Amino acid sequence: MKHIYLLSLLFLLTFNGIEAANIFSNPGFESGQDWWGFQTPEGSATIDYKSTDARSGNYAAHINVLTAAANNYNIQLSAPSNWAAEKGAKYIISFYAKADKDVSIHLAAQDGPPKYTYRTGSDYTLNSEWKYIEMVYTSDVEGSGALRFNVFVGSTAANYYFDDFNLEIVPVVELGTPVPPTEGAYYTDIYRSMFKEMGKSEVAIDNKVEAAFQQLFHGSPTSEAIYFETGTDMAYIDAISSKDIRTEGMSYGMMIAVQLDKKEEFDKLWKFAKTYMQHKTGPRAGYFAWSIDNVTFAVKDSNSAPDGEEYMVTALFFAANRWGNGEGIYNYKAEAQQLLSDMLNLESRNGGVVNQLTNMFDKTKKQVVFVPQGGNADFTDPSYHLPGFYKLWSLWSNTDNQFWADAADSSRVFLLKAMDDNTGLVTDYMTFDGQPYPISWNENAGNFAYDSWRVISNIAMDAHWFGNSWHSAQVDKLLAFFKSQGSSYNALYHQDGTPTDKTHTAAGLYAMNGAGTLASNNVFAWDFVDKLYNQAMPTGEYRYYDGLLQMLGLLQASGKFKIWKPETIVSSINNSANSLMKLNIYPNPAQSERISLVSDLVLNGNYELRDVSGRILLSGIIENGKAEVSVNSLQEGLYFVNIKDVKNNFTEKVIIK
Repeated sequence: MKHIYLLSLLFLLTFNGIEAANIFSNPGFESGQDWWGFQTPEGSATIDYKSTDARSGNYAAHINVLTAAANNYNIQLSAPSNWAAEKGAKYIISFYAKADKDVSIHLAAQDGPPKYTYRTGSDYTLNSEWKYIEMVYTSDVEGSGALRFNVFVGSTAANYYFDDFNLEIVPVVELGTPVPPTEGAYYTDIYRSMFKEMGKSEVAIDNKVEAAFQQLFHGSPTSEAIYFETGTDMAYIDAISSKDIRTEGMSYGMMIAVQLDKKEEFDKLWKFAKTYMQHKTGPRAGYFAWSIDNVTFAVKDSNSAPDGEEYMVTALFFAANRWGNGEGIYNYKAEAQQLLSDMLNLESRNGGVVNQLTNMFDKTKKQVVFVPQGGNADFTDPSYHLPGFYKLWSLWSNTDNQFWADAADSSRVFLLKAMDDNTGLVTDYMTFDGQPYPISWNENAGNFAYDSWRVISNIAMDAHWFGNSWHSAQVDKLLAFFKSQGSSYNALYHQDGTPTDKTHTAAGLYAMNGAGTLASNNVFAWDFVDKLYNQAMPTGEYRYYDGLLQMLGLLQASGKFKIWKPETIVSSINNSANSLMKLNIYPNPAQSERISLVSDLVLNGNYELRDVSGRILLSGIIENGKAEVSVNSLQEGLYFVNIKDVKNNFTEKVIIK
């Protein structure tokens, strides 16, 4: 089956005398009215095409609806129609809009004169923040002025603002089989964008991701947003339907904020979590209560869910590396180090198991537990397994580095065991050996259910960051199963692939599968990328979980889910001219049985030699800035040597011949 998708026709539009891909004249209203139209019953509304309340440039269009009209379409902004439509062509119209109150607008595609036949359209909600709006329409008319796009604003008296319209025509192209790189982004600093590879423009991708963030964090509080501020310096992520605040959501919110450079939102979320969710005293000190009330902020469940702490630690490391450290709780690195130590060493600190409280990681199995208390620490949750995170911790933690490196390897082995041989599905809870673990108080514990959705994304993240080896086979097994289920596949399955008796679809699962394509080596991956890109952000009562997963999926598939490294870590692949004094390897390429490592900065530390999949093959000690490494056991190929001490961490590639 051929996979046909769309690619912006920038060069053809330029040759036809139209700037870039924007067919509209004066899309930002910098020339005032110029080809734009306005319709209103007399006295019902006014328009100003040079409003200085602009999203970009100097001007925007401002419509003041004084009196609501009998019909929404009685008051409308008409986009320029002085262009020729092509029959069968697909058009993407997008723009930004806001209003001084919560309102609804309608974007319509219509024929030109004389009939102005209504073709299709969609409603969109606005509030006081600029919101990105996009609609895709395939034309069944042709000719100059034959297709028009109009914005209906007549339903509510309010002030409306519009700016930065864009209309693109996109031709059909055939996409081939995706090829995940064997070298991870940690070593290359190259982050794939599945959307860009599929033909989406950088502007369109940036707008898509930013619009999703704005809706989820600053959209309508009644139907869109899950981020809510309290006081002047705190905020929380509300789980909405369950009427609680969870460490899962708080930590996801922090990760989204640091990836998108939203420091204000990050700090407010972190202060709230520290203030209301972290245990300050007693045997649980350092752990976070996984659930608190969304009104009183009182603790609903004192237990901890390790996935929250896992994301918090990594988000804090990224914040330290991206923004630098402040004081107190805003010394992100210190907070990450302390939380990491508490997660692994609570039992030692307490002098043993007190009140049944355990570490968050089983030190024998070297795996994350389901809940660090009593019998709930005797099994695991596959979606908590984040080998990409553990690998970073092994490099950045002040202590227990070898444990975290081993935990990354243990999780990779676990995931291979846990995934069904035929479907690739896991179950929500499993033994440390990868067997389903049904439990009486959760009917979905032994099924592929809500937690399980995240596994494919975790595998793809590991492949994207540290190199693809076994990952593609497992990801494609999962995607092949969902491909066999049709385009609107179920959200819940038994591990053998039969649907459960609770059948429904879910945007969150679609999003995770879209993110999983980063490790796919099959042409059907583009179907999942397309589904993620085109599905609307969830709204309504159940927008919390689906919305967060979709936001994370968009970040991963757009190449915006990155490793933010400490300043001392420089990718030598892209900075070879500056890396010689940090790490010199000779001979390189190596044709002898030994290589020498020399560094002026890492005088007494450790080295690791890895293959392109990230596996550690050799390791040892650097003394006085030197080490001799025997490589006679290695086959020909590309390898990476990493050296580090408490302050420095450098990587260089070496070729063995």
